[in-house]
Amino acid sequence: MNRIIIVKSLLILLFILRFNAVAQNNEFTIEKLVGSSNAIIQGKVTKIDSWTGVNGRIYSDVKFKVSSVFKGKVKQNQELNFRLLGGTLGKRRTTVFELPHFEENVTSFLFLRSIGDNYDITNALVTVEGAQGKFDVVENGKVIRDKFMFVPILIRNGNGYKKMNNKNSVLLSEFLNQIELLTK
Repeated sequence: MNRIIIVKSLLILLFILRFNAVAQNNEFTIEKLVGSSNAIIQGKVTKIDSWTGVNGRIYSDVKFKVSSVFKGKVKQNQELNFRLLGGTLGKRRTTVFELPHFEENVTSFLFLRSIGDNYDITNALVTVEGAQGKFDVVENGKVIRDKFMFVPILIRNGNGYKKMNNKNSVLLSEFLNQIELLTK
């Protein structure tokens, strides 16, 4: 029993230390995020199907309908499919904090990179740095980070930068302006 408590405590400590290291050393700028992306799109999740794999873990298949393309070969109105570890089945829920969290009918911006040589295969696209590459549009015309992304991104603010995380939003118009300037 004591051994289990010690192991759990060590795992929690390792997670906290890793999170601290990421938060202090790896702040992303919007320029780095755009530069690391093969495609930048806006759209909405149309369907999420969660299921249990042979290993007993919950996976989710996410259908994402593209409404705008800012960079890359993805086409407007194209439907992309993503398979992610995590999801909800009945009362069971698995959350992987480093992966993006999707909800049906939520408008999001996705910064995508290819994981293979053939960029035309849409199944070979993943979000840049996991949840780093996903932003949600909220009702009041603002953009926020993925709800499980605690590490801030630096967004241009005049001659400097401001930190944006899952609590500090930016205006949708400001976010779109930065993407458009950086993808020209």
